[in-house]
Amino acid sequence: MIPNQWYPVLDTSQLRQRPLALRRLGLDLVLWRKPDGSVVIQRDRCPHKGAQLSRGRISGSEIECPYHGFRFDAAGSCLHAPCLGSGARIPSGLRLETLRARDQHGWIWLWYGDPELNRAELPILPELIHPPTSSARITYDRPIHYTRYIESILEFYHVPWVHRGRWYNELDHGAIGSVRGKSALWNLVNARRRYFKMTKVGNPRCEVHEERIDYWFDMVMENDPEHSRFPWKIVFVAPCLVYVENDLFRAGQWMTPIDDENTHVMAHWLEYAPLARAGVPRIVQGAFSKLTLLMQWLGQDAQDYRVMQGQRPRVSDVGVNHFVAADELNSRYLALRRALKRKAGPHRLEVLEGGDERDASLSVGGAS
Repeated sequence: MIPNQWYPVLDTSQLRQRPLALRRLGLDLVLWRKPDGSVVIQRDRCPHKGAQLSRGRISGSEIECPYHGFRFDAAGSCLHAPCLGSGARIPSGLRLETLRARDQHGWIWLWYGDPELNRAELPILPELIHPPTSSARITYDRPIHYTRYIESILEFYHVPWVHRGRWYNELDHGAIGSVRGKSALWNLVNARRRYFKMTKVGNPRCEVHEERIDYWFDMVMENDPEHSRFPWKIVFVAPCLVYVENDLFRAGQWMTPIDDENTHVMAHWLEYAPLARAGVPRIVQGAFSKLTLLMQWLGQDAQDYRVMQGQRPRVSDVGVNHFVAADELNSRYLALRRALKRKAGPHRLEVLEGGDERDASLSVGGAS
């Protein structure tokens, strides 16, 4: 993982009144809300005897351990230990590790890295801060390392090969591969044939701005690049956001690491442009957005997953792949990821292994 970054970890609507167990960035966490609605993220382990606090309950502005009733506030201080009595002095070392959290733009964010660093901006784009009212979101997990997942969204020339046989992909390519001067019916009838021929990446252009990469390219038919081309724009924002825009749709997707084996996907479909241009009622657009994400999860993403599952090595990095010219964005992403990890340097987070509490260095040079 890239240290010293804000990561979105949960759709804010999924955290209600009870404590919630969550594994993100290799950490076992408990999330809960104070009476004022603000979010607290802490380690999901009582420092007393290691019980899961997510199995406990909220008592006012404190979280209560289900094992012995010890209560901790949002700062991690133990305020009540029933076995010691109300007037007893509670050991100062009996503290619960608390991590920085924010609840903004419909997502709950976790700061992963040096707690002393003060970084105000979140890794999000204006398009996702003020989305159309017809937008929709979906979240799900996949047992894939996040680097491979991000790579798959940063390029689209795999589409004709991985997603063949899906009728909705062929309809998309009927529109993507539309020929000027030909009727909509002609393009629809010829969608399947053109679907398999729209395979070449043309006119690429890439710009790197600190922790953001903008990339423009066309998908073209090699024998007819002038009349059969479809322009794309892809934006990567560190640590894990990919934004895609073309004449058909706009969408954003975060791939947040659960750990070194799994990724939490947070997809935000903004709009299907033809419906917006046609003035289709927003309620219909919203229903289409939800249906699109459902089909994405069960269809295209599931097909991508079956391929990514067999990639070796499972963690991508600089020098791991033999890239070609069409992979410039992938190459830039991996170079940026490595540079940000080096910039962050080694950092220390308390980890627990085998039930014992101890400090361990999370080196930025490791597999994650």
